[in-house]
Amino acid sequence: MAIIFFSLGLVSCSSTPPHIKPGNIVPVTLSRVFLASYEYTWAAALKECGRFSLKITNKDAGIIQTEDIVTFDDNYETAAARLNADPRTEIKYSIEIKITPLEQSDKYPRTGVSVTKYVAKLNEFGQERPVNSNMTDENTILYRIKRLLELERLKIERNRNF
Repeated sequence: MAIIFFSLGLVSCSSTPPHIKPGNIVPVTLSRVFLASYEYTWAAALKECGRFSLKITNKDAGIIQTEDIVTFDDNYETAAARLNADPRTEIKYSIEIKITPLEQSDKYPRTGVSVTKYVAKLNEFGQERPVNSNMTDENTILYRIKRLLELERLKIERNRNF
C-alpha cells in the first residue's frame, strides 16, 4: 500500500478559538491532501505535534489542538513598526490541526490535513490584539507530516523487499 507521494495545497478560512476576538482578523488555514490512510496520517500528525503541549487530541473527530503558547517574537509586524517596538513583545498563539479522511482515489486512500494558527500580540497589560500569522509554523507542520509519511512508505517498501 502506498502511503504518500502527493500533496495538494489549498487555503481556506476557519472558526476562531475563544482567545481571539471574532471580526478583527480571519485566521488562514493551510491545507494539504496526502495519499495516505487516516491511521498513518493521524500518527504522523501526532508525532509532529509532540514538541507542543497539547490541549485536545481527539482521533475520532480528527482534531489536535495545542495549549496556548506565549513567546517573545517580533515577526508579526512590518519592518517600520519594529524600529519603534519593544523587541521583547509577547505573542500568544495556538495551533489547530484537523485531519479528515477523504474518498479513495483509484486504489490509494486520501486524507486531508488542515493547519490553523491563531495569533494574538499581548501588550504590557496582557491585553490581546489579534494579528496575522506569518504562516511559518503551518507550512513547517505540513512539510514534516509529509516527510514522516514518506519515511513510513519507504519503511514499508523496504520490509516488503526482505
